[in-house]
Amino acid sequence: MIRFVGFAYPDYDFGETNNQRSIVPRLPDGSSFAGVPSQSALLFTVTADPGGRQLRSDTFILNPGSEGETAAFACLRECLDALNPNRRVYCTQCGVSIANSEPLCVRCGAKQFSVESLCAESKNLESRVGLQVANLSAAQQAVMATDSSQEAAKEILSKPLTLMPDRPSPHRHILRKNRIWTTRESMSDKEFDALAQDDLDRKQARKQGAVERHQESTPPAHRPSEELAATADASYQTAPLADYRDSLQRQAEALFDEVRKSVGGRAKRYPGSYSILARSSGATAAKIVIFQQGVALAKENGSFPPLRDGIYVLLRTSEETGRSIWNSGIVQTLGFGHRFDPDTTIGIAPKHHVRFAYFQVTDQDLDGRIVELLAQCSIVR
Repeated sequence: MIRFVGFAYPDYDFGETNNQRSIVPRLPDGSSFAGVPSQSALLFTVTADPGGRQLRSDTFILNPGSEGETAAFACLRECLDALNPNRRVYCTQCGVSIANSEPLCVRCGAKQFSVESLCAESKNLESRVGLQVANLSAAQQAVMATDSSQEAAKEILSKPLTLMPDRPSPHRHILRKNRIWTTRESMSDKEFDALAQDDLDRKQARKQGAVERHQESTPPAHRPSEELAATADASYQTAPLADYRDSLQRQAEALFDEVRKSVGGRAKRYPGSYSILARSSGATAAKIVIFQQGVALAKENGSFPPLRDGIYVLLRTSEETGRSIWNSGIVQTLGFGHRFDPDTTIGIAPKHHVRFAYFQVTDQDLDGRIVELLAQCSIVR
């Protein structure tokens, strides 16, 4: 079998190993090639498969013999180049180089691509790859049908060949961020090991996330005894926000939007609730939660208090973040001392042990004081 190897660029080193400069291609008659190959030349080997053991010959060089053959060789080059386009783009804000499969800039986080454009790109991928493969196959067949290729094959196969075991490729690849990253030869061992470790860490994080999601969905009767002990105090597992009554969703969203205008990225929307993070530690300092009786996926654990349907503001009382909030005096200063009872707390799944004091938002709380309270909780030390 004649196997295509590559193009003979003038600076091509004709090799597949780290000691590439020692490999020199031969002419079809078996003699060593001397001189500088033209950019239209092809490289190929002869591969045999006796008894399932792959063997190959030296590398041979093939030049086109006419303008028509030159065009066929050039078509094959174009098809191969199309399979490896330059996949780099640059952030529209900070200018850092990123992959065009990344929707956010890795440095500044600026949005680069819409979900719609990425979906369209994914849907078109299969048809594009199929077309590229068809074009490449046709181009290779056109080269093999040329007089030069057929004559070279006859000349090579008419002489005894010294076949050698096919050398395993020294290239190592790794899949990261939906891209196949490059080989060992173009990076140091330290760089490659760091890339491989990063990929392993990401896999472990995804695995741990799956375990935690499974634990959250496990009914209380099947949870380990230590987790049941953690839920002996009142705790609440929220349902997805979309499962709650529309009016409650709108009220909670409006309050969250006002808080986000004040604290920016420290206000986080999660699938079942809203959190305000402490600036110093990144821990959850406060939450906005919807409570509604009868929502299928919501669960009440432990000695749960009788709550009315509505929007609840939660301030942390446990650990260092909670102590900082209550020692700062902002609850009393802003006039919420009579609304909170720091000794009556509730936890929010899955971290049942993190405790929060709470009160229900009423129509009289629309004067901006709640927003100021949550904003102040996010900056306490």
